Amino acid sequence: MTPAASGSGHNWRRRIRNLGLVAVMVAGLVLCSTTANLVIENAERSSIAPYGQRVQISHGELNVYRASAPRAHLRRSCC
Repeated sequence: MTPAASGSGHNWRRRIRNLGLVAVMVAGLVLCSTTANLVIENAERSSIAPYGQRVQISHGELNVYRASAPRAHLRRSCC
């Protein structure tokens, strides 16, 4: 067996191992990012005060806010 032939078996194992390490690192980063986003989102959601009136609809509930009527001086005709 030549040295090149004996080294090639070791080379593909190293590549597979390196690809596995990269995959584990990417999965770890995705897990950390997802966890951080969930924690930050929950903190932001708890600090926002609800507005308007809670209204029941067929798919859940909504906050409805009714703005005041438009003021006459803001409405301008085109001519």
